Amino acid sequence: MGCLSRPGSAFYPGVARRNAGRGGDSACPARRAVRDSSGNGVGLGNGGHHWHKIAQIERPLRFAGVDYVWGYASYAMHRLPDDTLLWPGQLRNPVDTDPPYIKRLVIFRSADGGKTWQGPYPFTDWCSEGGITRKASGRLLATVHYQRPLLATDPPDLLTHLGTKKGQAYTHVFLVESNDEGRTWNHFRCLMSVPGQCYGFPLGLTDGRVVIVHTTPYGPGPRGSRAMISHDEGRTWEDEAYYLTFSEPSGYNQSVVLQDGMILTLASRHDFIAPWCTKTETAVAIRWRPRGRVGDRRK
Repeated sequence: MGCLSRPGSAFYPGVARRNAGRGGDSACPARRAVRDSSGNGVGLGNGGHHWHKIAQIERPLRFAGVDYVWGYASYAMHRLPDDTLLWPGQLRNPVDTDPPYIKRLVIFRSADGGKTWQGPYPFTDWCSEGGITRKASGRLLATVHYQRPLLATDPPDLLTHLGTKKGQAYTHVFLVESNDEGRTWNHFRCLMSVPGQCYGFPLGLTDGRVVIVHTTPYGPGPRGSRAMISHDEGRTWEDEAYYLTFSEPSGYNQSVVLQDGMILTLASRHDFIAPWCTKTETAVAIRWRPRGRVGDRRK
């Protein structure tokens, strides 16, 4: 697992410093599958243009009695108000384990700006990409991409119930919460009843609403980024969706709340252009605002 920076990074200025100066939480950008032969590094930089390594998590990494040789950094790093860093990462080991080998999402913690790290600590199994936000009540809410095959312990009618393909039980966005600043996590539950979603990024609003912008690479419906709304901190979800981008396939996204209450969503688009199927990759910025609560809407 590691953080990368490229000159002109679209995500760093607006997302890594979210709520800067206001004592709030902030999210740092993540990239897919960062691996090398020497280990996993963490770097600091000047505005995201120049980086140097300050720490390294060695491999193999032992967790729950298994030595894990692969690490994937597909999850956004999160900074707490006291500057503690939470760094979720996925561990894999396809050798020397009994199939099916579990993809474990764990969390590392740092209290000194990333110079030293403690962990790994348990987060969720069979999960990868996602993000963390703080709800109005103060609890942390995390999204994870839950993706696993059918297991021998599953009910015989699980695939029919979920509407998924043979052998692949879940590819859904799940939610999990923490009431102790990310030390332990609980209330693991499915966000959507239909399969096809992968990456989701949460955003807690001060009025108790929660917004989750998620990708839909496997359907149903058009691919791209959509937003879902909860008016009670994620306990229930409205029949209310916002289509923000359309692309084939979907790209990652992150969102922040601006001072005027508007939401700024930065999303990646991946499109294949006919007739030569040329792939294009672009980043888009979308300013938008969800409808207010029913009793607060203007007539």
